[in-house]
Amino acid sequence: QKGKWNGNIISTWHGEQELAALDGNGNRKTLSDKTMLNAKINYHYNTEWEGSFHIKNIPNKDDYAPALGTELTEGVANRGREVLFSVKWSY
Repeated sequence: QKGKWNGNIISTWHGEQELAALDGNGNRKTLSDKTMLNAKINYHYNTEWEGSFHIKNIPNKDDYAPALGTELTEGVANRGREVLFSVKWSY
C-alpha cells in the first residue's frame, strides 16, 4: 500500500483433482494440477469513494474444475481472462 493506492497479486495452486465421472474402463478421471494468477489495484479517493481494477486469470489459461455430478465427464470449463472495474460509494 502506498498512500491512496493498494495493489495485490494473487496466485493460487490446486493439486490434481478427481472427477466423479468414470472413463471407459471404469476408472475415475482426473484433472491435472493448476495455478491461477490474478491482480487487483485499488484507489481510495476519499472516505466515501473507492475504485478498483481487477484482472482474473491473467495468463488466460483454459482450465476445468471438477463437476458435482457424473454428467459432465470432462469437468466444468472455467472462464477465461476477466477484466473488472468497480466504483464503491460508502455512505
